[in-house]
This record gives sequence, C-alpha cells and structure tokens, in this order.
Amino acid sequence: SAQIRDLRPAGMGEQHTGLVSCAQAVIGGVIPDEERRAQLCPTREEAAAVYRLAAAENGMNAEDLRPVFARLGDERAGKIIIALKALEQLGLVTCMKNAEQGKAWCAVPAKEKKDLSSAPILRALQEG
Repeated sequence: SAQIRDLRPAGMGEQHTGLVSCAQAVIGGVIPDEERRAQLCPTREEAAAVYRLAAAENGMNAEDLRPVFARLGDERAGKIIIALKALEQLGLVTCMKNAEQGKAWCAVPAKEKKDLSSAPILRALQEG
C-alpha cells in the first residue's frame, strides 16, 4: 500500500516554501534584509497577473495557492502573496466564500486607478 504525503501541480518543487514563509512574516510585520525584500517585491506586471487570475470567473482558491504558484512560477510564490496583500490593501481584491472552492480571492471592480506602490506592504518593503 502507498500513502500520499502531498499533492501539488506537476513540475512544482519545494522552492516556494521558503518564499511563502518569508512573505507571511512580512505580512506579520517583519521586514527582511535587502536581498529578501528584492525577492518579495512584485513588479507591476506580476501584480497585474495576480489580479487577472483573481478576476477570472471563480477567482483563486485562497486556501491553496499552489496552482497559482505553478502557473506563474513557484520562484515567484513570495511575490504572489505580497501582491495579493497589496491588492487587498488597495481594495482591488477580497477574500470571499465561494461555493466551489471554499474561500476564494476575487477581484473587486476598481472605480478609479490605484497606485500599486502606495500599498502599505509595498512601501514597507521598499523603505526597509
């Protein structure tokens, strides 16, 4: 007999785990060293890709982001989490109950343009 320890999308390694832990620490208020900050600070294009996934029909499963990491690159896992937090702080995404996925990140239609760099979490990462 066999036991399943973990299920993850094909081609996805363990690289994302350290970045996820670091991103969660940043959300908790810990500011990492300069090298880690550079690894965690998403570009505008990376944040836009996360927003587009949240804007998809059913949003993104908030309880398991591994498919998102696999789709956008597991080396960007920390940036994805920071981008989600920044988008949430700007009111562009919200975590909602979803019949299909449980909790899901869903896009909130923007009434006006938002400056991504004004998100508190991104300012904290940039200022160190």
